[in-house]
Amino acid sequence: MADNLEDLRGRIWTAALDGDDHGAADVALAALDDGLPVEELLLNVLAPVQLRVGDAWAANAVTVAQEHIVTAVSERVLAAAARHPAARARHAGGKGRAAVACVDGEWHAFPARLLAEVLRLDGWRVDYLGPHVPTPFLPIHARESGTDVVLLSASLPTRLPAAHQAIAACRQVGRPVLAGGAAFGADGRYARLLGADGWAPDGRRTAERLSDGPPYTRLPGTAGRTPDGRTPDGRASDGLDTSAGTATPGRSTVGPVAGQGPEPIAGQGAEPGAGQGAGQGAEPGAGQGAGQGAGQGAGPGGVGSGGQQAPPDQEYGHLIGMTQSLVDSVMWRLGERIPAMAAYNDRQLEHTREDITHLLDHLAISSYVGDPVLFSRFLLWMAGVLTARGVPEETLLPALDLIAAGLKGCPRALETVERGQEVLRREHGRAKPGHPF
Repeated sequence: MADNLEDLRGRIWTAALDGDDHGAADVALAALDDGLPVEELLLNVLAPVQLRVGDAWAANAVTVAQEHIVTAVSERVLAAAARHPAARARHAGGKGRAAVACVDGEWHAFPARLLAEVLRLDGWRVDYLGPHVPTPFLPIHARESGTDVVLLSASLPTRLPAAHQAIAACRQVGRPVLAGGAAFGADGRYARLLGADGWAPDGRRTAERLSDGPPYTRLPGTAGRTPDGRTPDGRASDGLDTSAGTATPGRSTVGPVAGQGPEPIAGQGAEPGAGQGAGQGAEPGAGQGAGQGAGQGAGPGGVGSGGQQAPPDQEYGHLIGMTQSLVDSVMWRLGERIPAMAAYNDRQLEHTREDITHLLDHLAISSYVGDPVLFSRFLLWMAGVLTARGVPEETLLPALDLIAAGLKGCPRALETVERGQEVLRREHGRAKPGHPF
């Protein structure tokens, strides 16, 4: 079976990379006709294809356009498989009604789409709400449709504040929430932190969790906590969830990270990996990359200079508020650290600005969940992306120095940056993670 699946993955990969959706669907449907279970096709063929295209993008082996083509073909194959008689015969819908949605700002919809079909195969009636679902509409739909459970998907950690809002909103109307996707951590620790009723690493495990029945087994460490980390009597917790190893989020009412548009950072396939990177184009040697920029002179006023120290529970908001000013400051001074930047064209400068913004976005999210490891992992992944494009990974260090210099008033963020720098130096020249989270 393993050899057959590997062959099947290879054939669908080849067709998908060529944009041949009919050829890829023919291969998949023939496998179903021969008796391959539909779940095997979805979880052990299509999902790995998405992981592969993510790794290939990070390694500069495919372009952003090719990643999008592969994802589009995978979606067409999934739709064809869902209409196969072997699948339709199992769409009974008798187990209950589930709503599957990507959180506000999350455009990586393939994992959620995959989950929706797995749940249909398991006997659930599924409302698939798609990508980027505005938070206010989730509880409205859940209440008006009689939804039994809401399943939220997020691939990028920068969507965690939006996930936090969505979880709270759904629980306010009495609907349990299960979370999934790379954004919540490999062990679901951020789902636990944000108050979700459950978490599962993939579609099959999600179906198993739902089969347990409500309340779908609350995650360790969340019992007795409201979504903002308070106990039922209204007392604030000590901010530390020892089972998760992370701190309670600093704010419970924040919206999506400011400045985030629909373009993904580390474009994900079925799990993290595919697509647009940290401000990178597809061409090697283009000169873009974090730690690269231009501009001479003293620059604008230092962000946070002389500023007051933000209380721990407000540091995330403080970071979000200073992001654009700090990006300007870093861009202004980076040319002094790397004189070669003076020759950069407008496109390279824009990529550099995007890279620095992504660094600050992930620094802010690390503060939000109280986990500096998240930022360090993103740094390592970004270093690998840069190296694959001919940009030395050590060019990240000057940018991080300048970011650190602008973090007056944010001691936890400063400590996170310093820890990230140590990790970068320690891992210099070593293989970097293919997936950022």
